[in-house]
Amino acid sequence: MNFDFVLKGGRIIDPFCELDMVGDIAVKNGFIAAIDKTINQSSALEYSVDSLLVCPGLIDFHTHICWGGGWGVDADKIGPKSCVTTLVDFGTCGAANISGFIEHIVKKSQLNLYSFLNIAFNGLSGAVYAPDVSVYVGELEDLRMAIPDRAIQAGTQYHSIIRGIKIRCCSDAAGTNGVVALRTAKKVSLSLKKPLAVHIGTPPATVEEILPVLEKGDILTHAFRGDPNSLIDGQGNVVTEAIEARKRGVLFDIGHGSGSFSFDTAEKLIKKGFYPDVISSDLHVFSIDGPAYDLPATMSKFLGLGLSVSEIIERVTLRPAQAINITEKAGTLAVGRPADIAVLEIERGNFNYSDTCEKTLCFDQRFSPKMTIKDGELIWGKSLRNR
Repeated sequence: MNFDFVLKGGRIIDPFCELDMVGDIAVKNGFIAAIDKTINQSSALEYSVDSLLVCPGLIDFHTHICWGGGWGVDADKIGPKSCVTTLVDFGTCGAANISGFIEHIVKKSQLNLYSFLNIAFNGLSGAVYAPDVSVYVGELEDLRMAIPDRAIQAGTQYHSIIRGIKIRCCSDAAGTNGVVALRTAKKVSLSLKKPLAVHIGTPPATVEEILPVLEKGDILTHAFRGDPNSLIDGQGNVVTEAIEARKRGVLFDIGHGSGSFSFDTAEKLIKKGFYPDVISSDLHVFSIDGPAYDLPATMSKFLGLGLSVSEIIERVTLRPAQAINITEKAGTLAVGRPADIAVLEIERGNFNYSDTCEKTLCFDQRFSPKMTIKDGELIWGKSLRNR
């Protein structure tokens, strides 16, 4: 076979294929054509990725990318430069406005874009979040904003894009309606046979009330937030409901954002062996300029906290792909799959990173994006071409 190009000499990590090896990757017609220790073909272009990390295009599982007002940021501006080829919008839109997101953003993007549908009819457009003037109005403070039939209709119509249902179950979003709205959202997710993703924040509702509602495949996001509503109890242990939920198959997502990640909580949970299932940035207009910045920055924090490179890569490729059932299109370098490839450097130095609780730590290494390839095309980075 004549290849279009070959990536030469990188450390290839693909948890789906159980690969962690130094070798070459060949691409043909936008798909992965071969992976081997050495691939020699004189007619193919070569990219030298010696000493670099090569893995499936990263998946940012929790973002807000319905842009143009309110919360959203532009996926096509932030994804390529951060080695992200797949982004999931986490409930920016509800049934009233999901079609606009799909027609004007998803279909026009060079990246893979998916969505969790907000149970609130207008999504986050039904909320007012203006911290500079201390104005907060939640999208579910009036339960009439949750219209189950419309959510089911939208989830059915756009089933290939909508991968689950989202609810913000906290006082800022739902006032005192959190638990009631949560059960409504759960009924919709069951009807659609798709996972429910739940945002936790300032109570009500508490994690002790939320977690028993969740079942296998459902997702708790902002799982490593600080107090109040942390997964660490007053005695420094993981709350019992979280342990039981993990046994049932509930997934725990980071969703860093602007107010939902604590180094203290993370250190305690990791020490207890309670690792996140998915690492995500929760990028939006209030977090993109810090402290989240992008997915590689969030990944770098976990590198500093002691997770291995391979453990982190699994949580930004295979596991999020499995969570929304897109492994045929994303999250792997398997031969025959789309050639969505991330090339990163593990950079050494002194790097300061902050959480959302006013704590800063200095780490001695970080993930630094070098190349992003989407469907076999270099969409960001220097070519690093040999010939």
